[in-house]
Amino acid sequence: MKNFKKIFISFSLISLLFQPLSIFALEKSEMIYSNLNYNGEVKSTDINVSLTNLDSGDIVDYTYLENIKNINGREKFSKESNKLTWNSTGKDIFYEGKLNSELPIKVKVKYFLNNEEINPKNILGKSGDISIRIELENTAYNQAAKLYTPFVSTAVLMLDSDANSKVSVSNGKVVSTGNQYIITSIAAPGLEKDISLSEFNNIDFDTITINYTTDSFKINDIYIASSPKLLDEIDVSKLDKVANLGNSLNTLQDGMNQVSLGANKLSDGTAMLSSGMTQFSNGLKQAYDGSVKLADGVSTLNSEVEYYYGVLELIDRLFNSQETEEDLARLDPDIVAEIQKIRKTINDNQDIINEARNVIISLDDTYHSKELDKYSSSEEMINYFENMGVSSEEIIKLIVCKETYENNIKLMKYLENNNYSLLEGVKNLLNTIMEKANQAYTGTNELSNGAFELENGLQYLYENSLLLDSGNRQVADSTKLLSDGIAKINEEGINKLTEYGSKASDYALTVKKMLELSNNYSGFTGTDATSTIFIYKLGK
Repeated sequence: MKNFKKIFISFSLISLLFQPLSIFALEKSEMIYSNLNYNGEVKSTDINVSLTNLDSGDIVDYTYLENIKNINGREKFSKESNKLTWNSTGKDIFYEGKLNSELPIKVKVKYFLNNEEINPKNILGKSGDISIRIELENTAYNQAAKLYTPFVSTAVLMLDSDANSKVSVSNGKVVSTGNQYIITSIAAPGLEKDISLSEFNNIDFDTITINYTTDSFKINDIYIASSPKLLDEIDVSKLDKVANLGNSLNTLQDGMNQVSLGANKLSDGTAMLSSGMTQFSNGLKQAYDGSVKLADGVSTLNSEVEYYYGVLELIDRLFNSQETEEDLARLDPDIVAEIQKIRKTINDNQDIINEARNVIISLDDTYHSKELDKYSSSEEMINYFENMGVSSEEIIKLIVCKETYENNIKLMKYLENNNYSLLEGVKNLLNTIMEKANQAYTGTNELSNGAFELENGLQYLYENSLLLDSGNRQVADSTKLLSDGIAKINEEGINKLTEYGSKASDYALTVKKMLELSNNYSGFTGTDATSTIFIYKLGK
């Protein structure tokens, strides 16, 4: 646990963002800390569990942990199989233990110097182009759902800017503070296998690659935080609407297939116009009645697409805090609540940033007057200030000042990057959905115009069919063109639209199952956890 002390406060604050907000119900949070070798091999794992919002009296807790120790109080417990009974005083309980179980995310790290894989210990102090490839494997596969439990992992690495340059990272962001590069990246191991979406072919959700040029290579600590609970607040009922859209498009496809088939029959019938004008007229009347129904159906679909495009515009204004009372009245309250949750998360992040900034301001004078930034370790500070005759108590205060000051700077940068990523991600998603909705509206509008033109044309042909005696060859040619046009609309328009609707429906069902897996994840150490975070530290 000593290796995690410097980052414990930062990750504890970040973990608050992953935990459900509850004031009255008992909450059980798990923090799993794993020390890994530079290549991802697990050296040790420590597990902390907290029980909060407790009543006084006997509290039942379920866990598979062994060697359990209360680390924050004197509450006693009894253990029977995997059942713990705590004698609670109403205060939060923090305990630790051991568990010999496979971690849900396996980490494998490869180092490359000038495109050649190497052991990083063999190139300490050397220069060249460095590539670090972090491969994450999701082992939490659910056989019943045939899906991986969705884990989101965030990796953080800091590099000295004096010895390193040209820094880049996949699926992430590089921020320079002047003295250091702060590298953050997000991965979702197993997501690509679950979704299998062609648009994801160029994105590797299982791997994080960090590239940079170094003058003097050294092995830096890499921290990875993983949680399965980032998606559990999404309302899965919204996905049912997408699945129903696929069914509606299938109905439209069936109708269009019938129209196409009818147009082919109409073309065949016009070739026999000279021998059966009455029969042709009756058939044309049937085609006209079908075109009226088609026009009505397409018009309804067009109106629905236009309506939902307007809803997307309202959501965009709401997300950018430009909503009006009229907008709020028109939107589904569940949608408003979800957007407000995102806005609240950003505001909460900003509050933490402001608190961290206040702490920095309060420590700024001591930090710079004592020149604490020039010390690379606590041992170096202790040696220097002891030689200067400073007391042990004062030295400890200076060490705490340095660590708090620097950790708060890191926390501020991390949360600012998270806010930026969250804002850009939602905006890009809205822009993409609105673009697709606009394309759908354009397509259905054109289809609506064509359907009404078809209706008017068939009506005209029917009303004048009784006058036709000569010119049947021209009518046959015209109906052949009409049949080919409907077939082309069916093949290039409706078929594609139905195909996309079917895919959207399948993906909606898959995402719904993934969200259910996230909601149902009950912990690593037991069966009743409400929040679980895995923190990996890769070092020397």
